[in-house]
Amino acid sequence: MLNADKLKIEKLISNDEAERIATCEELDALDLGHFEDHPISQKFIHEREKELIDTFYSTKSEKVKEWILQVLAEALIESEEVVAIVANSLTQNCKYLPTLLYYMWQNSSKFINNKQQIKTLSKHADAQVRWRVALVLENMPLEYGEDIKVIRELMLDEYYTTRTYAVLALKKLNKLGFLDRLALKRVIKVDDGAARTYALELLGK
Repeated sequence: MLNADKLKIEKLISNDEAERIATCEELDALDLGHFEDHPISQKFIHEREKELIDTFYSTKSEKVKEWILQVLAEALIESEEVVAIVANSLTQNCKYLPTLLYYMWQNSSKFINNKQQIKTLSKHADAQVRWRVALVLENMPLEYGEDIKVIRELMLDEYYTTRTYAVLALKKLNKLGFLDRLALKRVIKVDDGAARTYALELLGK
C-alpha cells in the first residue's frame, strides 16, 4: 500500500468535513485500477475500522460515505457492523449503489437474506447498478422458481455486461424451460459478445 494512499485515508476520516470531501476528489482522480496495482492493507484499514464507521455515520456527504465503503471493500473488511451498514443502505435512492453491490459481490454469502432487495434493483435506471445486480445474483445461491423471472429480464437488458452475468446466472441454475430458451435465442440475436457465446453454449446442451 502506498504511503500517499495511507495519507488519503487518514484525511478521509479527519474531523474536517471539507478535508474529507477534498480527499474524495483526490481519490476520484486516481487511475482506474489503482487499488488493484497498489492493494490497500487490510491491517491498516482494520486498525481504523471504528474511525471509518464513525465517519460514515457523522458525515453528510454521500461521496464520503461511498469512499469509506469502497475502502472497506478493497480491504476485505467484513465485520457484522460493516455488513449491517451495507444492508441498511440498500435502497432505490442510494447514491452509491454500485459500491454497495461491489461489496456484496465480494461477501455474497453474508447477504443471502437480502436477495429480494437486490432483485428489486434489476430495473434501476443506471446500467452500472443493473449489471452489478446480475453479478451479485450470479454469485449467490439461486432458486429457479423464485429467481428465474428476474434472471430472464436481466438476460435481455440493453447493457451487454448485464446480459453476460445474467446468462451465467441461468447456467448456474442448471435448468432450462421453454421461456428460458426463447430468452436465450433473443440474447443471441441482440448480443455479439460473451453473453451470446454463453447462450449458444447453453442451447447447445
